[in-house]
Amino acid sequence: MSRKTSTADRIQNLRKAIGLNQEVLAKKVGVKRLATVRWENGEATPSAGNYIGLAKLAQKHGMHSEALWFWNEAGVAIPDLRALVPEINKAFKEYERRVFEIRPAGEVVRLPLLDNAFFDGSPESVLLRLSALPMEAHPESVPLPPKLALRPLATFCIHAPDDFMRPMFHRGDTLAVDISSGSVIAPDVSTPLVKELVGLSFPALVAAYHAPVQAKTVLGPPRLRAGLHVRYLWSVASEVHLSTLVGDQVQQTPPQFREAYADKKELEESRDVVVTGDPQWLMVGSVKMWIGRNRGQRQR
Repeated sequence: MSRKTSTADRIQNLRKAIGLNQEVLAKKVGVKRLATVRWENGEATPSAGNYIGLAKLAQKHGMHSEALWFWNEAGVAIPDLRALVPEINKAFKEYERRVFEIRPAGEVVRLPLLDNAFFDGSPESVLLRLSALPMEAHPESVPLPPKLALRPLATFCIHAPDDFMRPMFHRGDTLAVDISSGSVIAPDVSTPLVKELVGLSFPALVAAYHAPVQAKTVLGPPRLRAGLHVRYLWSVASEVHLSTLVGDQVQQTPPQFREAYADKKELEESRDVVVTGDPQWLMVGSVKMWIGRNRGQRQR
């Protein structure tokens, strides 16, 4: 999903969710109807002031993650937003208080199931939407016993985005990701999340978001796809690495046989990457468990 499409879809989804036509939305934001038509068609984008109007409208109707996205597009950082909007500051404080609570044993908990579109955009916008997870309902969820989701307000589920961790799990298998350690942009060995994960006796399994930056002079697609990746995280000296099982298997294969082992795209996508200080990577959280289709359930 492109940035243009993402903006257009979000404006249209907001309008439809609160039951407005384009003319009424235009009046509430302070523009002409033609402007909203062009926004939804992807022919133009709102000004900073218009984004603020859309953010306030979304906030008024309880669409917190969308409101945060619009605020971010207006250029308002989270610290400033918390100072400017008491309701958002209150929601963040409640989230921060509850996110570390351990849930007692009891009834089944339902974790939100996020699709790929949730992770569209810049690392900052992804962080905003992750912060708003406990503030609103989600159309799809995964039921789990409490012992597998001790911090349900800080845990979400995704489908494995690729096949590079096979045979552990495969594309489409359900994974539970805990973000209570805190999300970190430009991972470094000194950050709390990386310290916690690389300190384990085995490589930690993490969900990491990649937002490739490609120079205009470079032709061709980015080397790694944009979006969520699930990989092993480990460190050596002062470097933080992300690797996959398929990538490890390829490295152990003699060079003359690698082309027969996997196609070129798989060879590129599954390779080991060094992410120390790289702003193109956002460490989202640790994978706590996965459910394989017809293969049962496993927990870290």
